[in-house]
Order: sequence, then C-alpha cells, then structure tokens
Amino acid sequence: MKRPILCSIFALIASIEIVRSNTPIEPDTLLGTLNEVEIVAHKKLVKISAGKIEYNVAEDKDAKSLTIIEMLRKVPLVTIDGNDNIMVNGSSDFVIYKNGKPFGLFAKNAKEVLNSISAQMVKRIEVITDPESKYDAEGVNGIINIIMNERAVVDGVQGMARASATTSEVYSVSGNVTTQKGPVVLNANYGYNYYGETQTTFSCDDYTYKGSGNRLHSKSVDYMPGGAHLLGLSASWEVDSLNLLSMSIDAQLMRFKYDLQGSSIMMSSDGDVLSQFNETYKSPPYNNSNVTARIDFQHQTHLKGEALSFSYLMNMNDSKLTGEMNYFDEMQNAILESNSYSTMSKSRQMEHTLQADYVRPLFGLGDLNIGSKYIHRNNTQKKYRNYVDGTLYQLDFEHYSHIIAMYGEFMLDRTRWEAHAGLRYEYSRMGGRYNDESAPDFHRDLNDIVPRVGGRLNLNDANLITLNYNIRIKRPTMSRLNPVESSSPTHVTKGNPKLKSANQHNFTLGYALNANRIVVNTTLRHTFIDNAFVPEQKVVDGVIYSSYGNSGHYEMTALQGFAQWTPSRSTQLTLNYGAYYQIAENEAMNLQLNRWRLSFYGQLSQRLPWQLRMSIVVGRDPGAEISPYDYQDGQYFYNIGVERGFLKDERLTAKLTAYNVFASRYQGAPTHIVNGDYIGESVTKYMSNSISLSVSYRFGTLKSRVKTTDRTIENDDLM
Repeated sequence: MKRPILCSIFALIASIEIVRSNTPIEPDTLLGTLNEVEIVAHKKLVKISAGKIEYNVAEDKDAKSLTIIEMLRKVPLVTIDGNDNIMVNGSSDFVIYKNGKPFGLFAKNAKEVLNSISAQMVKRIEVITDPESKYDAEGVNGIINIIMNERAVVDGVQGMARASATTSEVYSVSGNVTTQKGPVVLNANYGYNYYGETQTTFSCDDYTYKGSGNRLHSKSVDYMPGGAHLLGLSASWEVDSLNLLSMSIDAQLMRFKYDLQGSSIMMSSDGDVLSQFNETYKSPPYNNSNVTARIDFQHQTHLKGEALSFSYLMNMNDSKLTGEMNYFDEMQNAILESNSYSTMSKSRQMEHTLQADYVRPLFGLGDLNIGSKYIHRNNTQKKYRNYVDGTLYQLDFEHYSHIIAMYGEFMLDRTRWEAHAGLRYEYSRMGGRYNDESAPDFHRDLNDIVPRVGGRLNLNDANLITLNYNIRIKRPTMSRLNPVESSSPTHVTKGNPKLKSANQHNFTLGYALNANRIVVNTTLRHTFIDNAFVPEQKVVDGVIYSSYGNSGHYEMTALQGFAQWTPSRSTQLTLNYGAYYQIAENEAMNLQLNRWRLSFYGQLSQRLPWQLRMSIVVGRDPGAEISPYDYQDGQYFYNIGVERGFLKDERLTAKLTAYNVFASRYQGAPTHIVNGDYIGESVTKYMSNSISLSVSYRFGTLKSRVKTTDRTIENDDLM
C-alpha cells in the first residue's frame, strides 16, 4: 500500500514543479478577490476554490450542440462510460443537484433526464469534493451541482430549441423559455427522448464453482423501447430588496416496454448437463412518473451577509408494472410451475422535507452557518404473483424513514488564506412493515456525527493550495435491510436489518495554477471505509445465497487532474485524467482484492475554414469500483464532430458527430469474478457506435440576473 501512495505523492510534486514558472499573468485574469483562483486559458472554463471545481459551460462553444451528459465528460473529476454511467472521483457513489437543490428526477432516472436537456440551458457545472456541513451527510464521493441559465432576466422572451437524431434510433427534442414581468420571472422547459427498437442489451455470465467444478452459463437479451417526457416550471418573485420567494415544479413521465429472453445451463466438470432452464418475461408498456415541487423563502437583514431562509420540498414517484415470467425446464421439457407466474406491482414513494438555515457574519472574520432539517419518506409497494401451480403470492409492503439533522460551521476568511470547521449530527429511523402481516415488521435507528475541517492558501494571485478532511456516510438501503427472501432457481437474496451506516474518511490535497496559455489542476485524494456494506455469499447445491454485512474495508488513493492548453485562438487541447489504486476486503469471508484503475478524456478543439469547428475526442473510463469479489475492465471510446453556426450570433447551430464508428456494433466491459465460492466473467453489451445530427436555435436576448435564495433544501442521500 505504501508504494502507490508514495508514487502518487511524487507525481503530485512533479506536476507542481512542471507547471511552476514565471509566466506573466495578464491583468484581466487576476482574481477580483482572493477567495478563489480562476483557471483561465483562452476562455474561462474552469474555476478552482476550496472544496469545489466549476466548469463554465456558458463559455464552451460545444454547449450549443451537446446534452448535459455529453458536457459532463469534459468536467474535471467526472468520468462517464459508454453506457452513460457517471462516476465522480472514480466512484458511482455521488449525488446530483439542480441549481443547488436536490432534484428527484436525477435520483431516479439521471441518464434519461440529463440526455433530455441541452447543455445550452446550463450556466455552469460544479463538482463539490468537500461538501460544507449544511449538506446532508450522504453522497460520499462528491456532489454534481448543475446551475441552469433559467435565472436570467430577459427583454421580452428568451429561449432555445434543440433536436437530435442518431442511427442507433435515439431521438430527442428539448426547449426552454424564460420571461419577466416586473419583479416576477417565469421559466418553462421541456424535453423528450425516444429510444427505438435497436436499444437492446445483451448479457452473458460464465461461472465455475470451486467446490464441485460445476459450470454455469447464462445469457439474456433485454428489449426496452420507449420514451421519456420531462417538464419543468419555475417562478421567482422579488417581494422587495430583502425578501425573495421562489417556487418550482418538475415532472417526468416514462413509458417503456420491457421484454426479456434468457437461458441458463449447469454442467458438471465432466461436461454432463445437470440442469437447463429458459426464461422469458413480457410486459405491456409500463408507466413511471415523478413529480418534484418546492418553495423557498429568504429574508435578508440590513446587516450585509446575514440571511434567514425556509424551504419545503415534496417529491412523489409512481410506477406500475405488469407482466408474465416463465421458467421452462429443458431437462423435463415442461414449465417450472413453482417459478413461473403472472405479476402486477404498484409503488408510490412520497417525500416531505422542511429546512431552516441561518448565516451571519462575525466581526469581519468570517461567517457562522447554522441550520436544521427534517425529512419524512414513506414508500408503499403492492404486488401479487399468480404462479402456474396455483400458488398466490401477495405483498403489501410499506417502508419509511425519519431523518432529523442539525449543523453548525464557521468559516474564517483572511486575505491570503481561509480555514473552516464544521459539525453535523443526523438521527435516522428506518423501518418497514407488512400490512398483510406476511412477515414481521423491522426497523433500524442510526446516529451519525460528521465533522469537517480544512482550508486554502493562496501562494499568490494565481496559485492555490487546498487541504481538507471530512467524513461522509452511506446509510443502508431498504433492500439491504429487508430480511425477507427474494429468489429464483439459481439465486436467493435477503437483507440484514442490523446494518449500520458506513463511514468514509476523505483526505484531499489540491493544487491549481493559472498560466498564460496553460492551466493545470492536480488533486491527491485518499479515502477509506472500515465498515462498508459487502455481500456475504455461500453456495448450496448450486444455488447462490446472498445477504449483506458491515464487514467490508475499502481504501482508495487517487491522483486526478485537469489540464488545458491553448496554443492559439484556433486550437485548444483539454485533458482529464485519473489514476486510482483500490483495496477491497471482506473480512468476514477473508477475501481481498487490490487493483489499479485508469481513466482519461482528451479533446482537440480546432477552428476550420468556412466557420467550421471540429472536435476530436479519445477517452477511457476507469470501469466500476472493485469489490472483494470482482473487478471490471475500463472501456475506450472516441468520436469526431463537426459543427457550424448560422444566422446572426450563431443563433442556429448544427453538429454532426460519429461515435466509435470503427468499433463493433455492440460492446461491453467484462466484469471478472475472482474471489468467493465461484469465479468467472460477466459482461453486458450495448450499442456502441452511431452517427448523430443535432440542430439548436436560440432566440431572445439576456438583460440581467434575477436574485435567488442562498439557502435551500439539499437532500443528497437519495442515491
């Protein structure tokens, strides 16, 4: 373990020495204040401050033709694989906000929503690596905060419209309109994505059981055509110079068809067939809807910087699914009646949140922040399974959570340096009840204390060093707590109601430099968890039995960076990179795995004759985080795009992009199972190559900015 840490430290020092120079800084690139350093190359794209990195989407020419998820590939510390799965700091454990506020649609269907919104609607994207104590204790590896342009005030009406189509049968339209009347600003946005019949995934598993030598081979095809609508409405009313009221409502409706065809065969070490099953699942189109509504009120006093705010949030998610599952025993040439059934399931998830925040400057030294919060979630699920053998299984299940939180933090802000210290306490009660009395009730009480300390040092106006430590938590999900078994012919799973929160310790050292034509940001990060959730598995008669425990130990040392070089007005080179060394242990089962993971994203932006702009991208995602049982390979990707603007101020933009055109039609990164009762490989393949055409149009003109509340509800414990 020492060697990777030492190598990372040497790499950090080397990066600092390479970029350290006496290159003069242009006057207009210097800081207006010394609270943060702006990384400025030809365009001000990246800004570094203590615990946060900002990407200025509004200054990126590509925003006219990209979606938000495509733009996220450029953002430092963010990596996205070919199937649009997002990671922050090399981890999939993070949360996404919209305008500093939790957005229920992101928690449920992040990929679909982010692909429905044009990047042209975004002002900037923030990656918060060291969340302040005002943020919820969950979201262990960071927060992505997407700041929209809807805060702009306009002369009359301002907006945009976008449409795109790909050869992989993904079609999308989106639009945004903002208007103002006196102190009231109104905004509306709409997006729709349609996924055609080619949106099919192929999965294949090959396992060998260590004890018997038996081999399991299974494969499946998932077919999910359908579409998703996204609608958002917001309003802001500046009552007077000290009081501001804002409201918003966002809704998403998804309608998909879901069919599955699969098969599995178990063979002995001698090649004899022990069992063979086919499975099919068919459903008519099913609906899933999500609605998020919120109200924020902020009162400012005559003391500059003092503010009191109150917020309310409601989130509701409804879903209904019907279908038929059939298992066919090829050995007996008959339907496996004990596992074949027709099913219907309905669920509703409700969330209500109240929050109060207060900030006050203290004697010109800094700011004191205090606040409290209450969250109530109540989720109901009703389903039945009518088995072929005549057995009727019914479920009327309800699970709930109550979370009470309090926090306080003081930030000392001096001319060349800043220091902060904060503490947050959260009490949680999580439980479930079976209204049909089919199983006993269960609950879990959790108490979590989350400290945070750190600061920044400005070596000069263009050099910044940050050092931070914090603890973040991850509560067990209801599926991990629920002790009731869920089974198939080859797998039985149940939860553990005795699980406690997993605590992640984070240490971060960062350095940022702004030179005339080159910008560099380097971060050295070390994290560890001593009570992580891990699956605890055993195999009995070829059936895998799984549960969960707090017996995991995880460590990660990461060296991450961002660099941008602008050799001329026509050329710009951008690089995002990351190297992650991970250790994953399951102490209860005496399993350990350690491995390096690497990622990079490189882009060449080049202006061409005839007002064309070309973009060439080459990258690699790091693969999923390792576990004590398995690891996943990373995937390479590449694309080339040509864009041109038309009309005055390039209000009309068209872009043609080719993705992985020389790759095979379906690709996937295999997951290698190397520890446990069985070993083998699992891979899911999806359509990887396509050609897309997107067209966008802007109308109206910006005038000024509308005020928004400084404090609001931020539920970051939903992932």
